[in-house]
Amino acid sequence: MPDISLTLGFNPAPNTQALFDRTVQPKGIELHLQSQFGEGLDNVGARHRSIIKGKIDGGELSISSFILARLRGVKLRALPVFLSRRFRLRCMHCRADAPLHHPSELAGKKVTVHRYNATTPVWLKGILQNEYGVKPHDVEWFVAEPDIAEEALHAPPPEIRVRFISLPRTREHAIELLEQGE
Repeated sequence: MPDISLTLGFNPAPNTQALFDRTVQPKGIELHLQSQFGEGLDNVGARHRSIIKGKIDGGELSISSFILARLRGVKLRALPVFLSRRFRLRCMHCRADAPLHHPSELAGKKVTVHRYNATTPVWLKGILQNEYGVKPHDVEWFVAEPDIAEEALHAPPPEIRVRFISLPRTREHAIELLEQGE
């Protein structure tokens, strides 16, 4: 008989697969894993909202979502387990026929991000400012959805130009919009 029952939300990935296929079973814990939280491209945001709102016991949460939730008074505890580490600059893409050759050329341009305060855009905004001199207010941000934090207390400052756009339905739809120059 397990001591506790936990429902955790994770993205199925090589470093969590042993939990999903039950190769690893924590002693004394009846573990329920959930990986699907939303439709289309918003699965991660839906998982974060489930954790922050207490609908599940815990799981994988980005550092920016964690910090913003804590600033709003949500009682969460972080464990020093990093399921995803990568060089964030490789997450920037532009059309092959775009006249851009260097990140410093993004000043005055339009940039699309899924959520303004998501971890990858936070890193990218810092890298653009510190390494290439492009400050957040130098760019017009097109955001695919209102952020959990933006719905509450942490909207971007007024000097930051943010426009909300319809969330692409699928990855293929996002590529199609990019190809059309949207």
